[in-house]
Amino acid sequence: MIAKFVGGIPYARHKRRGDIEAPKRWTDAVIRQTEDLPKVVNACLLKPTFCLPPDKFPADLPYGSDLDNLTKRTLDALQRTVFRASPCASQRSNLGKEKGASCLFRDVKSRRPCSAAPL
Repeated sequence: MIAKFVGGIPYARHKRRGDIEAPKRWTDAVIRQTEDLPKVVNACLLKPTFCLPPDKFPADLPYGSDLDNLTKRTLDALQRTVFRASPCASQRSNLGKEKGASCLFRDVKSRRPCSAAPL
């Protein structure tokens, strides 16, 4: 198992105003802080947890940045370090196995499976 906390403020995509260099700083931080980690060569489970500062939760975005965009920028950076030796980011489905994506949901505080909220 490889565990690493990457320090810095996660950013999802390029900015057109404000601190336009911030997303690049996040990408550079991920690369710099993971370049000495062992390379992943087989299918693996990645569990990113983004710790965002309060100013990343404005009134018009009360849940913060989109997780898919935060994850994409982070994975793009990891492709240059720990996933550099990996032949692909996906796993070929073997005959008899279902096709799709395996999703694991865990509560960050208790580390137990999340309870579903009533719809």
